[in-house]
Amino acid sequence: MSVSVVNGDPFWVLGIEGGGTRTSVLWVKLSAADEVMESHSTEIGPGNVRLLSDAQILDLLKSADASMPAGIDDQHQLKGVGIAMAGARAQEQHLRLERLAQSVWPNLPVICSHDLESAWLAGSWESQLQEGNPEVFIPRILTLSGTGSCVFGKSAEGKEYKIGGWGHLLGDKGSAYDIGLRALKAVLYYLDRDGSWEGLGPAILRRLQFNEPIQLVEWARTAGKNEIAELTMEVSSAALNGDRIACDILRGAASSLVKDTLSCLKNVVGSHDLGSISKAQIVITGGTLLNGAQLQEEFRSIIQEALPCVEILPLSRSSVWGAVTLGLQAAGFSHAQAPADQSLQSSIESNRSEERHIPVSTKLSPTEQRNPRSFQVDTMPLKEAVNLMIDEDQYITSALRKNADKVSQLTQS
Repeated sequence: MSVSVVNGDPFWVLGIEGGGTRTSVLWVKLSAADEVMESHSTEIGPGNVRLLSDAQILDLLKSADASMPAGIDDQHQLKGVGIAMAGARAQEQHLRLERLAQSVWPNLPVICSHDLESAWLAGSWESQLQEGNPEVFIPRILTLSGTGSCVFGKSAEGKEYKIGGWGHLLGDKGSAYDIGLRALKAVLYYLDRDGSWEGLGPAILRRLQFNEPIQLVEWARTAGKNEIAELTMEVSSAALNGDRIACDILRGAASSLVKDTLSCLKNVVGSHDLGSISKAQIVITGGTLLNGAQLQEEFRSIIQEALPCVEILPLSRSSVWGAVTLGLQAAGFSHAQAPADQSLQSSIESNRSEERHIPVSTKLSPTEQRNPRSFQVDTMPLKEAVNLMIDEDQYITSALRKNADKVSQLTQS
């Protein structure tokens, strides 16, 4: 970033990025040398504008304003506000946000947009203009795969292009939800076709604490989006162990993301021949793509085989920095890029909960494992099944007595 600071004095910019579960607020103080002097962050309530009334959005913006750092002793030090909210894809939503923001900051310039643009802007740590030849535009594409998925880019003229983002029922190809759903379909398909039930299938049953594949039918009928998306962790674990079905699922998900990414890139550059591109950037984000080693490796491999000139970069900082960029643009710095903060290990760098990868052990504890004697319990005569349970229970007391000392120590600790 290279901007001229008003009067050569330090100034503040406010960035607000709203998501489905929380809203990130970032106050940034910039020096006359275009360096980040301070940054203060906080999180407040959900910020999807399509799910909030005007009164709720106003309360959200007031909460963001109330988090102003004590270091801003002069209101005039705040020069611009950038707001990027989930659900604000249409111009009417931008105007709605701007109208509400003006009642909170009546004397400040405000720019409002959507969360895809803030993430896209946050990835602009390198210039969009090719070094040594400022007339050459370097296209940048944002590829997001978390619980949902979407691809976003902007042309040299500022026209936006988006592929995906239609929700889990109509889109979200290559997302955690898509991978989880593919997994459910695949394990049942190969069970019917080949009679094969090992690796990924049993792993999914263990995670859901089910005994038989038939139980997946009723569960899938009522399972929520996040519940199905969480099965991605079992797919990743199985793929690490070489499970063929899991590897195929991740390869298919990566292929979907690549097709959407390259299609968006074609739209951005206005060319049907991607081979004519000399340089391009793809910024990847979302927990599924950032934290899924196999998925990301497949994605990189397919992209770079098709287009070696593409540089694939992870979004290494919170996308609320893109909202700060909007604040800078509101203050009059039209070509500003996301400022380079040297203290990016601060609290704002913690990933959102849906983007955290939690390794799942595929080995169950003894108390969670199926008793081999119960495998035929569903076909046993009722009296025999009851006697089996009574016989098994008689071992509990003796086992506890043998370990009474250990139980006492654990209780005292």
